[in-house]
Amino acid sequence: MQLIKLSVFNESKEIRSIPFKDGMNIITNLGETGNQIGKSTSLRALAFCLGGKADPLWKDPDNNKINEKVKEFLTKGDVKFELILKISSITHTITRVLSRKMGARETITAFSTIDGIEFKTGASFNRELPRLFGYTREQPKFNSIRSKFFRINRPTSNNSLKYLNAFTTNNEYDLIYAYLFDFEFIDSVRQINLIEQEILLEESRIKTLLGGAELEHRLEEIEKIDYKIADLQIKEEEYDLLDSQNYAIAELRESRRSVAALTSRIVNLETKLYYNNKTIERYRNNSVEINVGEITALYNEAKSLVPNLSKTLEETIEFHNSIMSRKAAYVEELSADTADELDSLRNSLAKRLADEKTIVKDLSRDSHFSGLILAEKQLQDLREARGRLAYVTSEVEVSHNRIIDFKSTADDVRRTIAVYYSDLHSKLEIFNEAYADITKRLFGNHHNELLVTAGLDGKADFTIVNEERNTGDGVPRAAAMAFDMAYVYFVNKYKSKLPAFTVQDYLEVVDEDKLIKLFSFANEKKIQTIAAILNDKLDGFDKKFLHENTVLQLTKEEKFFKI
Repeated sequence: MQLIKLSVFNESKEIRSIPFKDGMNIITNLGETGNQIGKSTSLRALAFCLGGKADPLWKDPDNNKINEKVKEFLTKGDVKFELILKISSITHTITRVLSRKMGARETITAFSTIDGIEFKTGASFNRELPRLFGYTREQPKFNSIRSKFFRINRPTSNNSLKYLNAFTTNNEYDLIYAYLFDFEFIDSVRQINLIEQEILLEESRIKTLLGGAELEHRLEEIEKIDYKIADLQIKEEEYDLLDSQNYAIAELRESRRSVAALTSRIVNLETKLYYNNKTIERYRNNSVEINVGEITALYNEAKSLVPNLSKTLEETIEFHNSIMSRKAAYVEELSADTADELDSLRNSLAKRLADEKTIVKDLSRDSHFSGLILAEKQLQDLREARGRLAYVTSEVEVSHNRIIDFKSTADDVRRTIAVYYSDLHSKLEIFNEAYADITKRLFGNHHNELLVTAGLDGKADFTIVNEERNTGDGVPRAAAMAFDMAYVYFVNKYKSKLPAFTVQDYLEVVDEDKLIKLFSFANEKKIQTIAAILNDKLDGFDKKFLHENTVLQLTKEEKFFKI
C-alpha cells in the first residue's frame, strides 16, 4: 500500500494538496520561521485519515497546548480530509469530516467514508478500515500495527523496536512483530499468553484459599485435629454405661453419626460457597482494577502516547473484562446449585437434631452421662474444623493440578513454535538486506541486524545486533528511522497489503550527513518516506535533490490549514 495524495477541503474549496511519490517526500518550511506552521500537523493528518485520533490536529502532544483557532476551524462540520492511496494496484479514497456539538459537554464526531461508503461513527469506521488492508485479526489491534508506520511521537522516536507507549508489554510486542513478519506462530503466542493468565488466576485462588499460610501448615492442622478426634473417641468408648442406657446410647450414636455426616457436608458446602463468593469478588475486582489502572495510565500519558493507541487499550480492557465477567457468571451458577443443596441439607439436619434432642433429654437426667455429651460436642466442633480445612486443602490440590496441566499445555505449544523459526529467519534475511546496508552507511564501524531467538518461555525474542553501539547525538533517532525504512523495504519485497511507507518526525537531532544518507537511501530503494523537518537541517543537501523531493513548503503566512 502506498500513499497517492492527501487533500484538505474547506467546503468545496481545496485548501491543501500534497501529492506523494516513491522514495523521499520532504515537508519543510520556506524562510526563517519553521515552527508552529503545520509540518508535524500534516503528518498527523495522514494518521487521522487512517483511523488516528483527531486531537493531535489541534493539540500539541509535546506540551498539551490546544490551538483553539484550528480546533474551531476543523470541527465546524465542512472541512474534509481526503486521502487517496493504492493497495495491490487498486486505488481507494478515504474521507473524514469532524463536527462539534456543544452541550453539557463537548462532543466531536467524525463522519467518514471509504470508497464512497459512509460511516457515521468513528467506531464503525475503525472496524471497517482494517479490512481494506486485509487485516481481520483481533490481536494485535490494527491501531498497534498502523502506528508502526508513523514515527510521530517524541517519547518513542528514538526506540527502534518499541515504538508504542511505555505501558505496552513485551507480550504485546511479541504479537505485533510476529504479525509484521508474518510469523505463523502468532496464534500460539496468544494461546501461551492466555494460559499464563489462567495460571496467575489459579495462583491467586491458592493464596485466597490458604489465607497466607503454607499448604504444609494446613495439612499439619488436619493431622492434629485427627489426633484429637481419635483420642476423644477412645475416651467416649471407655464410658461405663448402664444396660438400660445402652439402647438409647446406640440410637444416639447412630444419630450423631448422621448428624456428623450432614454437618461435615454442610460445612464443606458452606466453605465452598464462601470461597466461590471470594472467587466471584476476585473476578469482579480484577475486571475493575485492570480497567481503572489502564485508563488512568492512558490519561497520565496523554501527552506522550501514540494518538491512535487508546482505543486499542480500551478494547483490550473490554476483552479482558468480558472474560472476567463470564468467569464470574459461571461461578455464580455453580454457587446457586450449591446454595440449593445447602438448604436441603440444613432442613435434614434440623430434623435429625430435633429427634436427637428428645433422646438427649431423657439421657441427660443421669449426671453420669454429662461427660459423654461434652465429648460429643467437642468431637462435633473438631469435625467441623476439619471439614473446612479438608475443603481448603483439596481445592488447593485441584488448583495445583490445573497449574501443572496449564504448564504442560504451554510447553507443548512452545514446541510447536520451534518449527516456524526457519521460515521467520528467511524473512528476516530480506529485512536485513536493507537494514544492514543503511546502518553500515550511517555508522561506518558497525551495522545493525534484527535477530530472533526462542526465549526461555518459548516466545520469539527480537533483538538488534550492535544496538548498544548506536550512541551519540541523534544516532538513536537515525537508527530508528533506518529500522522503519528497512521494514518498508521488506513489505515491498514481500508484497504485503500492509502500508508500504514510513512517516517521520523529530529528525532535527540527526546530523546532516546521516540525513543525506537516509534520504538518498529512500530514493535508491524506492522506500516511500514522508519526513517533516526544518529547512535549516537541509543546508547540506543538493539543491536539485531538494527540488525533486520536497512535496510541501510552509511559511508563517502560509500555514498548513491556511488560517
